Amino acid sequence: MQFASGTADNHGVILGTDDGIDIDEGRVHNHATGVIVSTGSASDSMDGGSGIDVDTLFEPTQGDVRPAGPLTIINEGYIEGVRAIGTDEASTSEITIENSGTLRGRSGTAIQLAPEQGDSSLLVSGDSKIFGDVFFGAGDDLLTVEGLTSGLLINGIFDGGAGNNSVFLNDYLLSDLLSFEITDDLISLSLAILNNEVLSGQFINFATWTFSSDGPFSTEALASRFATPVPTPAILPLFLLGLAGLWASRARLLK
Repeated sequence: MQFASGTADNHGVILGTDDGIDIDEGRVHNHATGVIVSTGSASDSMDGGSGIDVDTLFEPTQGDVRPAGPLTIINEGYIEGVRAIGTDEASTSEITIENSGTLRGRSGTAIQLAPEQGDSSLLVSGDSKIFGDVFFGAGDDLLTVEGLTSGLLINGIFDGGAGNNSVFLNDYLLSDLLSFEITDDLISLSLAILNNEVLSGQFINFATWTFSSDGPFSTEALASRFATPVPTPAILPLFLLGLAGLWASRARLLK
């Protein structure tokens, strides 16, 4: 299905051999009973094979062609493709995504925004399940996590891309944070949630973290809270005295 602009409300099943829905700008609402699937094969190209594909240009049947405007995607159902949601490589529009359903990318990428994509946002809530990585573009992007009931944040990595990117952990307190570690720029965190479950995820290229009533915190500030402590000057003399004792004992044995 192809749209230049407008609103697409889906309660049924949409199957496409290329893209499920091809749209320039506007709004797509995939309701709880909605299924959008691209049966296209995996490709290195960002064009084609997406459950929802976002075009670079607004191309009406009448009137002038221009850069595409903002697009909102609300998914409460199921979206699948080589990428569940993908934008054309030269796309620059603002993309807003709200997911409480399932996004599945058969290539290992669930959401692929273009390298120069404008300020965009992703809200994950309710029974959200994301299978594959999420790649934001070059804008100042926002990832919001609130009220998850599935216990699955992502089966992949959130990559904020270029820009000043933020994570807002709504409904979660700083005291819920169980771990926050950085390994080769990859950030891994885990949160305590309801029913003694643990919510975990991996991130890259995010600079600011805000909890429901705490923050914002920089990535470095949060990492420092979980850093391995080093001996303080007050205990160094005891540490050195212990080493001296071990050395003396060894010397007596060698005599």
